[in-house]
Amino acid sequence: MLSMIAASLLLAHPALAQDLTPPPVVNGTTTSDYPAVGALLACETRGCFQFCSGTLIHKKWVLTAGHCDDASLSGYDIVFMVGRDVYNIDDYAYVSRMIQHPDFNLSQLRNDIALFELASNITSVDPMPLNFDTVNSSWIGEELTYVGYGITEDDAYDNGYKRTADMPIFDYDAQFIYAYDGADEQNLCSGDSGGAALEHDGGSLELAGVNSWVAGYDVPGKSCVGGYNGVTRVDQYIEWIEGYVDLSDT
Repeated sequence: MLSMIAASLLLAHPALAQDLTPPPVVNGTTTSDYPAVGALLACETRGCFQFCSGTLIHKKWVLTAGHCDDASLSGYDIVFMVGRDVYNIDDYAYVSRMIQHPDFNLSQLRNDIALFELASNITSVDPMPLNFDTVNSSWIGEELTYVGYGITEDDAYDNGYKRTADMPIFDYDAQFIYAYDGADEQNLCSGDSGGAALEHDGGSLELAGVNSWVAGYDVPGKSCVGGYNGVTRVDQYIEWIEGYVDLSDT
């Protein structure tokens, strides 16, 4: 089944098949680290395509963006995979249920968070711990590590590879953590939605944010290149997550 999914992705995305070593995520780097961060695939008989990213927070639960629970995907089988790219799948499971936050608002991208329940456990990688600490002003200037499988610039077709970038926080509010990297022009882009913004807590990593959106800043007509981003604060949704996920049994 793993080889079938990988092969079908080649058919679904010929642009990906032509370049197996694409440039890194908007001036970040490709990586095989952060094994709990994976890709979400929509599959049918003709093949699969990668549409979002997500993070395994329990052997049977994935945390992702609310807008990744898209009604247009209703005719597809949804698969969560872990591995360095969609051609090298280490493990996978079908998604049995998608639970969008009840107050999700697409037009305003509020409460942009969702839980995807897996039909079977993924035990080959350790789930990512969540950040329980309240985001505050001491976080400003701190770098988070962003991980996703998205494209490397506006209008590109090179998604499906795990990429990472470290970007400094410049602000936050009740919904989002905001990051902007004017020096290296690193950013998120399409397909990174639902992926991870990781905080370095001592020697360990914790999931502090869920990749949500990007906006243009430096480059006219561009949102990803030279832009900034917002990630949904995980600490604001711990109670909602625990309503479904037993975080003591990961």
